[in-house]
Amino acid sequence: MQNLDNQRFKFSLPSRGPNLQCRNSIIEVGVFIESDFVDCDFSNSSFLLAEFRQCTFTRCSFVKGFFQNVTFRLTRSGQFGRTVKGVTFTACNFEQFRSEKLWAAYATFDSCTFRKADLRGAVLGASKFANCSFESANFSGTNCEKVSFVGADLRGVNFSEANLVDADFLDANLEGANLRDSNIARSRLSVEQLKRAQVRSSDHHRSSWARSHLNADGTPKRGYSNVEEARLAKERYEARFVGERVSFYRCEVCGKWHLGHSS
Repeated sequence: MQNLDNQRFKFSLPSRGPNLQCRNSIIEVGVFIESDFVDCDFSNSSFLLAEFRQCTFTRCSFVKGFFQNVTFRLTRSGQFGRTVKGVTFTACNFEQFRSEKLWAAYATFDSCTFRKADLRGAVLGASKFANCSFESANFSGTNCEKVSFVGADLRGVNFSEANLVDADFLDANLEGANLRDSNIARSRLSVEQLKRAQVRSSDHHRSSWARSHLNADGTPKRGYSNVEEARLAKERYEARFVGERVSFYRCEVCGKWHLGHSS
């Protein structure tokens, strides 16, 4: 175990090997390239103005840590830059972790813990969180566009005013999660997940994206694959119910076409 506790480092760390103990420390203006951190303890430490490129973290602890102005840089290589590699975290602990101006797009997190973490305002676009735990974490105002939360524990997470466009919540637990005023257009969310989450806005009326996908009783509206199918369904409906008029529109949630009455 290499002990670097209670110190301040600028530009880099004197060591980056396994079993690094760097608790209650400050690391600022550091650039870390192709570094592998295994079984390292950064608890209660702060990273300020740091940048990570092609780094991997395995079984590392960031408990009560703080990232400010930190960037996880995406690296492209190969012909035409088709090979893309971001920063990877495996089985890391971010419990009660805090961030400010964190840019972590295209990062990969596997089996990590973010219990009670504060990620407000972070940019996490296109990152992958596989089988991670976020119980009671704060994602308010976070940019999670195209983020994958497959198999994640999102119980009680605050997603208020977050950008969740095209996010994937397959097999995620959203019990009690706050989705008020968030944008979940085209997100992969089941009706059952929506029922378990808090989706009503502050005025106690369902937000526009919820109304576009659900009937008044909470069941999903019938979806049509394309605009022509929806147009024909409209004609059949109005022929059956003479005097009633409906319109068809593309759903913000599922991307299919629904029929709806004018409000």
